[in-house]
Amino acid sequence: SWTNQRFRELNFGETFPFRYDRRHNLTFAGRHELGDRWTMSGTFTYLSGARYTLPTGRLYSAQGGDLYAGLFYDYERLNNYTLRPTHRLDLSATYRLRPRRVRRSELVFGLYNAYSRLNPYYVYLDLDLNTGEPIGKEVALLPVIPSISYNVWF
Repeated sequence: SWTNQRFRELNFGETFPFRYDRRHNLTFAGRHELGDRWTMSGTFTYLSGARYTLPTGRLYSAQGGDLYAGLFYDYERLNNYTLRPTHRLDLSATYRLRPRRVRRSELVFGLYNAYSRLNPYYVYLDLDLNTGEPIGKEVALLPVIPSISYNVWF
């Protein structure tokens, strides 16, 4: 399905994709217990790319004195750019220290984004050195992040 917006004052009155128009949002999760002490789990997530508005050209203006003179960007259409799809695999292993006691405790070892995919997080505007035209550059954050936690139940 699509998520579109339409406003008379924006985008020449034509429909445009909503910022969070993500066609695909898939999650697969699994968990397996290995005896009394170990539990392994994993989650795979896939998301279509988010939408952004990037300029399609440049405009120069020498009118209006110093305040308005200079370079302006031409934004023809709203949300005209789609980031690359994102996907990641999160893994965890839980070790129960006291599986049959009243005060249970466990250690959890985890990996966020286990295969360290550099998923796009946002876009910034840059200029193509050959043509001088504006281009969007994707910035990726959060590579693989390990974690350790200790849980106690009272």
